[in-house]
Amino acid sequence: MTRYLFLSLLFFIISIFTRAQYYSSGSDPASIKWRRIDTGHFRIVFPGEFEKDARRLAAIFEKIYHYGGYTLGHDPKKIDVLIHSRSAYSNGFVSWAPKRIELYPTPDQDIFSQDYLEQLALHEFRHVVQIDKLNTGFTKALSVILGQQAVGGVLGIYIPMWFLEGDAVLTETLLSHSGRGRLPSFEQELKAQLVEKGIYKYDKAYLGSYRDYVPNYYIMGYHLVAGARSKYGKDVWERALENTGKRSWSITPFNHGIKKVTGLNKTTLYKNIFNDWKNLWLKEDSVTSFTAFSYITKRDPKYKDYFYPKYLNDSIIVAQVAGPGEVTRYVTIDTKSGKEKNLFTPGYHEQAPFSLACGKLVWAETEPDVRWENADRSNIWIYDTDKKKAKRLTRGTRYFAPALSPDGKSIAVVHISDKGESCILFLDPESGTVTDTLNTPGNRFPLTPVWTPDGKKLVTIILTGDMKQIFYFDLTEKKWHAVTAATYANIRQPFATNDEIYFSGSWTETENIYRVNIHSKKTEQITSSRFGGTSAALNKKESRLILSDYSSDGYRIASVKTDSVKTYETDILPRAPQYPLLKKPLKEEMGVPDLLPLTGDTLNTDKYSGWHLFNFHSWAPAYINFNDPMVKCGASLLSQNLLGNSFLTLGYNADKQYTREKFYFNYIYTGIYPKFNLEINSGNDDIYYTSSTPEDTFVVESVKKEQFMNINLEISFPFNITRGAWSRLIQPSFETGYQKAFDYDAKKSYITYIDGEWQYTGVTENFRASGYNLYSLNYELFFYNIRKRSQRDVTTRWGQVVELTYRHSPFGSVNFGSLTGLSSTLYFPGLLKYHSIRIINNWQKKRRGDYAGNDSGGYRIDYGFSDYITFARGYDSKYNDELYTLRNDYIFPVWNPDINLASLMYFKRLILNLFYDYSRSSYKLQNDDTKDWLYVKNNYQSTGFEARVQVHLLRFIFPFQVGYRYSYLINEKKSSSQFLFSINFSGYSVN
Repeated sequence: MTRYLFLSLLFFIISIFTRAQYYSSGSDPASIKWRRIDTGHFRIVFPGEFEKDARRLAAIFEKIYHYGGYTLGHDPKKIDVLIHSRSAYSNGFVSWAPKRIELYPTPDQDIFSQDYLEQLALHEFRHVVQIDKLNTGFTKALSVILGQQAVGGVLGIYIPMWFLEGDAVLTETLLSHSGRGRLPSFEQELKAQLVEKGIYKYDKAYLGSYRDYVPNYYIMGYHLVAGARSKYGKDVWERALENTGKRSWSITPFNHGIKKVTGLNKTTLYKNIFNDWKNLWLKEDSVTSFTAFSYITKRDPKYKDYFYPKYLNDSIIVAQVAGPGEVTRYVTIDTKSGKEKNLFTPGYHEQAPFSLACGKLVWAETEPDVRWENADRSNIWIYDTDKKKAKRLTRGTRYFAPALSPDGKSIAVVHISDKGESCILFLDPESGTVTDTLNTPGNRFPLTPVWTPDGKKLVTIILTGDMKQIFYFDLTEKKWHAVTAATYANIRQPFATNDEIYFSGSWTETENIYRVNIHSKKTEQITSSRFGGTSAALNKKESRLILSDYSSDGYRIASVKTDSVKTYETDILPRAPQYPLLKKPLKEEMGVPDLLPLTGDTLNTDKYSGWHLFNFHSWAPAYINFNDPMVKCGASLLSQNLLGNSFLTLGYNADKQYTREKFYFNYIYTGIYPKFNLEINSGNDDIYYTSSTPEDTFVVESVKKEQFMNINLEISFPFNITRGAWSRLIQPSFETGYQKAFDYDAKKSYITYIDGEWQYTGVTENFRASGYNLYSLNYELFFYNIRKRSQRDVTTRWGQVVELTYRHSPFGSVNFGSLTGLSSTLYFPGLLKYHSIRIINNWQKKRRGDYAGNDSGGYRIDYGFSDYITFARGYDSKYNDELYTLRNDYIFPVWNPDINLASLMYFKRLILNLFYDYSRSSYKLQNDDTKDWLYVKNNYQSTGFEARVQVHLLRFIFPFQVGYRYSYLINEKKSSSQFLFSINFSGYSVN
C-alpha cells in the first residue's frame, strides 16, 4: 500500500516537474546564419562567424566522449549542442526537456588556467553522462510514458544538485591539469567555515541560509564527491546513479545506492567526509604561521566582501562591496577610521577588477540587448569621483577588464569578437573610440591588463594554451616581454609598479600575494594568509600593501608595511597545487586527454535552417496547460526546438468539468522581433437553462452538445532598456480573441407553477438554438523600472511598475462593451534593512454591452468584461462598473531559523506582510418594469497580515512558500482567512 501511494506521488511530482521543464534561455538575433556540425555523438549548432572555434569544440567533445563517462561506466546517446556566441555571458548548462547542451563561450576575466572551450566541454559533458545514465530500468519505462520529461523528473526529484555540480567539477579537474578542484580560492570558503564555525547541518549546507553565509553547492558538492571518491572509490557514485535510474519507483534510491558501497546514507556520509576535511584543515591551521595584517575594515558577522581595493589617495581606498545581504557597489574607505561611504552602484557585471586613476573609476558592465536575450554586450563605464557623475563610454561592445592609464588619457580593454578572437584595444576616455589595437603573443587570450605608474608598460596575464603567463608590452619598444614562466597554477589580478608586478598566486593550498621583478625575474611570496589573499595594491610611496584577505565572514581589506613583510623567494612552478585527495581518483580515470592540438579542421559544416520549428520531446497521460496551475486527466504532447524560439503544446482534457476546454493548442514563437502566442481551445457542453417571459415559462436543454471554440492571439514587442543598476522594460502588446458557440439542436419544455411547485405541462417543441460569436481586442502597455537588490531582500526596495490596458469587442454577435484599466506599483525602502514598502494603485472602468438578462429584482444586467483588478483582500469579486483599489504593504523578514524536520522540511525564512486595503466601487442598473435607475456606491476596507514560510520540502532545491492570510473586514466587522501557497519554477537546468 505504501509503495502504491508513493508511486502515485511520484507520477504527480513528475507532472509538476514537467511544467518546470518548460525552459528557454532566450532568443538569439534573427539575423544569425546558423550552421551545424554532425559528429558521431554530437550535433553542434552555431552562428556562422563562430565556425573556427565551433570546429575545435566539436573535436574536443569527440575526444572526451569516452573519458567523460568512464568512471560512471556510461557512454551517453547523441546530444545537441547550441552555441550562443553573440552573448557576452560566460557559462553553460544542460537541460533535459528537450535534452541539449547550451554554451556561452565568451570567457570571463577570472578563468583559471585552461582554455575556456575545454572547461565548458569537460564540465557540461559530464552532466550529460550523469543525466543520461538515469535512463534505465523503471525510469526508462517512464520515458515511454512521459518522453524526456521522465528523466528530467527523476533527476529533479532524487539527484541533489551538490552531486551533479560537485561531480562535474571533480571531472573537469581530473581530466585536465587545472580545474576548480586545484584552486585554493575555490576551497577557501568551506575551509574557513569549518575551521572557524564548524560543520553546518546537511540541509543548511545544501539548501542555503538567510542567516549565515553558506558556500554554494558547487563547493559543497566537490568536497563531498571528491572526498567520497578518495575514500570509497568511483563505484559509490556510479552505483548511486544506476540505482536511482533502475529503482526510481522507490523512496530513496540515490541514498540506497550510496549505502550499498559505503554503508552510509548521504547525510551521514556528508558528516563523515566533512569531519575529515575539518580535522585536516584544523591540523594545518595549527602548525602554520600567518602574516600579521592590520585590518582596515571590520568583520561583519552577516558576511561582507571587500574586493579589489585601490588607493584613491594616501588616506582613502576605493573598493567593491558585495555579499548576500549587500547590493554590489563601489565605496570609499578611510584608512585611519575605517569609515565607509557609498560611492556608486554599478549595474550587473562579471566578477572582475575595476580601474582607478586620476580620480576616475572605470569598469565593464553587462547590458542586455533591447530585444534578444542571447545578444547581451559588455560596455565600459567611467565615474568621476570629484564630479560624482557616471558615464557610459561605449555601446554595443564586447569590452572587458578596462585599465585606465596613469595620466587618464587612454583605456586599455580586452576585446572579444563574435568570432571568439581576442586582442587589447586602446580607447579614448572621452569618446570611447578605438585609438589603437594590440595583438597578444600568438593571439592568445589576455586577462586583466594594468599599467605601470610611468605609463610606459602594459602588464597582462595571458592564457597560453592551458597555462597562464605574465607578460608586459613596452609601449616605447612596441614589443612583448615574458616576465614569468607558464604555469597550470592560477595566477590573477596583477598590480604593477615600474619595476615589479604583484599578483595572486596558487602554488600551495592557500592563495597568496607574490611579486616578480620585471628585470631580474626574481619571484617572491609576499604574504602568508590564513585562508586566502588576493587583489594587492600599493600606495604611491610603495610603503604600504593592501589586499583582500578572506575569513569565514568574507573578504576584509588588510594592510601591511612593505618593509616589514617577510618574503620567501620561490620559483614559478609549472604545476598547480598537488592535492593528496586527488591521487586515488586520478588513478581511476582513463588519463588526461590532450586537447590542445585539436582544431576540427577536417569536420564538415552545413547550413542549419532557423526554421527547424518542431522537436517533440515529451508527452504525458495528463492535460498540462502552462498557463494553468492545475494538472488534469487527459494527454499532452510537448515540442521545443533547439534554438529555443518555437514552443508547441497540444493537449486533450478528459476532465468532465472542463468539457468546453477539451482540446488545447498553444504555439509560441519568439524568433523575430514581435513575440507571438497563439492559443486555441475547443470542446462542447450540455446546455440547460430556465427562461421566464410574461407569456411563457420553459426549460431549454440541448439535444446534442453545443460546440465551443476559443482562439487568442497575442503579439508583444518587448524593449529591454536596462541600464546600470536599474532593470527596465517597456512592452506594448496587442491581443485579439475570438469565441464562438455554434448553433445546436435544443428542446423547449413548457412548465407551470401549480400547488407551490413547478410542473411540466407536457408541451414540448424542438428548435435550432442560435449560438454566438465574440471578437475581443486588448491593447496593453507594460513598463517596469526596478533597482537591483541583495539576495536577502524580501522584494525590491526601489521600483515602479505600470500597466495600462484597454479591452473592447467591436465585432461579433455579442457586444461586451469595453474596459479601461490602470495599475501602478511603487516600491520604497522600509525602516530597516531588507524591509520594503509596496503601494499598489489599481483602477478600472467598464462600459457595458448588450442585454444579458434580469436579476431577481427585475434590474437589467448587461454583458461586460471580467474584472481587470481585484477588491480589497478578504472580499470576493462584486458587480461593478468602476472600481478603484489601493493596497499598502509593509513586507519584512521576521525570522531565519534554519530548522529542519528530518528530511521532510527545512525552514529557511518567515516573512511577514502587514497590509491595509481600500476599494471603492460603483455601478448603476435600470429596472425594466419601472425604468428607474439604481445608483450604488460601496467602500470596502480591510487590514491584516500575511505570514509566509519559505520551506524546502523533501530537500527539493526549489523552495515552497506556504502561508496564511488574516483579513479583518473593517466595514463588516468580521474576519476572513486564506491559505497561501506558491512555488517558483524558473526552469530546471544544470549549470
